[in-house]
Amino acid sequence: MMNPKQKCMICGGPTQLGFSLDRGEGDRRRQEEWWAGKPTKSFMMGLKKPRERYMIVTLRCTRCGFLMKFANPEE
Repeated sequence: MMNPKQKCMICGGPTQLGFSLDRGEGDRRRQEEWWAGKPTKSFMMGLKKPRERYMIVTLRCTRCGFLMKFANPEE
């Protein structure tokens, strides 16, 4: 489980929980996802969605701005 109180890996500063926004076709906005395996083309939808996928959460260091991304299975 990701700890939102985790310190920055670069400078040791405090971190802030957030997420990255993915701008897809037609400027649809959604939270980033991590997908297991290699990308597989789909006839109609671009890529087939795998069974194993997780939302990506991001921690940002409030001191230096470094971003740490985590594929959090509990979200």
